[in-house]
Order: sequence, then C-alpha cells, then structure tokens
Amino acid sequence: MKRLSMAQVKAIHGMLIIEIGGTAGVRDESVLETDLISPLQTFDGDDIYKGLAAKAARLGYGIIHSRPFIGGNVRTGMHTMLTFLAVNNVWLHCSDQEIVDAGHLIASEEMSQGQLMHWIIQHS
Repeated sequence: MKRLSMAQVKAIHGMLIIEIGGTAGVRDESVLETDLISPLQTFDGDDIYKGLAAKAARLGYGIIHSRPFIGGNVRTGMHTMLTFLAVNNVWLHCSDQEIVDAGHLIASEEMSQGQLMHWIIQHS
C-alpha cells in the first residue's frame, strides 16, 4: 500500500487553493501529521482500519473534521482521499457533484466515517 506524504498533501491543498480559491496554509502541522498516520494505526499487531476503503475513509474524514488547514479542509480532505485511493489503484465511479455532496455531508456531521467507508465501497 502506498501512502501520501505531508509534502504531497500540502501540495494538494496548495493546488486546490490556487484553482478554486480560499485561504492557503497549514493551521496545525501536528494535526495534519496525525491525520496522515492515523489510517495506519495498529493494535496488538492488527490494523485498526482494515482494508483500503477504511484507511481512505479515515484519511478523508480526519482532514475534514480536524481542520488542519486554514481554509479548504473539505476540498483537501476529499481530494486527498481520492488521491490516496488512486495511487493504490482504486478508482471511484461517481460524479464530481457526488464527491462534493459527500464532503458537505461529512462536514455537517450527516455522514460518519463508517458511512464514508461504505460510500467508497459502493462507488469503487
């Protein structure tokens, strides 16, 4: 499994800010670092987030909810999740609007991390 580095996620954020607008920058580097390593957590040698969909959901959900960036956290969280899936050869079959809608549902706490995982599975 391939993972994304802090530099790669910061680059995704910067690209999205340039393309769509908003305030650039990292609000809290330690929070971002936690978001990036939390999908890889283990307990007693077993993955806590089993499977790529669970890891991707933890990554996207984590960024959206912890808000490590000054602005653009929802966009960055969703795009980072999609990029993580893509570098691991998983492609979602959904519209841009479905991705936007899912991001807004997560941000408004109408979609849980578990529901996001199921959404990923349904669309892969």
